[in-house]
Amino acid sequence: RESRASRRSVGADDDDVGNGDVAPLDLYGFPLRALDDAAIKARARCAETASRRSKRWQAYREGKPLPDDLSHEQTRMSRPDGALKTLMRKGVPHDLRPKVWIAASGAASKKARAPRAYYKRLRSLPVEKAVRDQVDIDLVRTFPENARYNTEVGRECLRRVLLAYARHNPGTGYCQGMNYVGAFLWLVLRDEETVFWVMVCLLDDICQPGVHAPDIRGTISEYRVLHGLLATREPRLQRHFEKTETDLVMIASKW
Repeated sequence: RESRASRRSVGADDDDVGNGDVAPLDLYGFPLRALDDAAIKARARCAETASRRSKRWQAYREGKPLPDDLSHEQTRMSRPDGALKTLMRKGVPHDLRPKVWIAASGAASKKARAPRAYYKRLRSLPVEKAVRDQVDIDLVRTFPENARYNTEVGRECLRRVLLAYARHNPGTGYCQGMNYVGAFLWLVLRDEETVFWVMVCLLDDICQPGVHAPDIRGTISEYRVLHGLLATREPRLQRHFEKTETDLVMIASKW
């Protein structure tokens, strides 16, 4: 059997290693609890693969520029570099994720097109009390096990971003679930205004319209698409769902 020391060393380049009975943390501060031998070996394989693929990004570490806008809207008109597209599909190294996510989402170009000091101006605008109250309730529910987010700095940053988005898109406002999107973006990007712009691109441009609408019509539409994919790719499973009257809305919301 592997020793405790060898278990703790798995993924040490990417994770914080705990001491004694304290669970080690992953790259973004989430505890890794109850890892059995199979999970430890799987993480080791993933770490090895990520390390090997990371070397292929070295040119971008050394200054090779990324396109300013790799968003879906932009790439309809011009095909992205095939090698870069392949690299992205196989995973972006953690040290380059902020830079690549900003380009891939279209956040940099969207910010450049926005009025001057747009985010700062949004923060100064009023927002409905019901929205503020719901955001404040959800702040303490967000990633309670993550000590990096659960600080005054992390919660206040997320609060400002969520309220700014509610002002930016009053038709949608704030919807539960946005807090997890914003918090994880903050854990990766660690810059408040960048979190806001990437979140705007995700919710306004990339996600199905209405995913975070009060009636979640976009989310329901996505479930229909998933049922259609199952019928095509896994017809036996889809027939089982139909026979048992199981709707994916019951099980897939966190996906």
